[in-house]
Amino acid sequence: MASIKLVVGILFLCCFLRGFSCVESADEQDTLSGPGVNVCVRKRSQVKYSLTTKLFFEPVYKPILQPCSNWSSRVCSSYSTTYTKKFRKVRTSKLETITMYTCCPGWTRIRGSNNCEIATCTRPCKNNGKCTGPNSCTCAEGWTGSDCSKGEYRYVCPLNL
Repeated sequence: MASIKLVVGILFLCCFLRGFSCVESADEQDTLSGPGVNVCVRKRSQVKYSLTTKLFFEPVYKPILQPCSNWSSRVCSSYSTTYTKKFRKVRTSKLETITMYTCCPGWTRIRGSNNCEIATCTRPCKNNGKCTGPNSCTCAEGWTGSDCSKGEYRYVCPLNL
């Protein structure tokens, strides 16, 4: 675990010194490919629409006029039915659940990594303190407080003055 943190630190430092942005933005974090360190799962439902062509048969009624068999002076009507092949566009909808992997709150990642191992602090750590967890600073010697802003100086006087 310590070697992973060292590699992450070295990569971040190299990118920082070269002027590149190594940390992903919030939109880019949605592209994590799967589970990892400090990666949270979010499920989202969405409706997916599609347009398809469907085949159907439309009836065509054709009237038929002919002399009635019993009454020669009268005309009887009937009809014949044929079917014509037709196509129509049909819009269908389907509810899909999408699984998205994002960095958990308080964590971010180095571009290309599938782990979120860079802690973020909304209030920056002061006096050489390091952000080591979500909104959690590890303070340098002599400093305390949630953001390392409180000094703790203790001078022990020698006994032989």
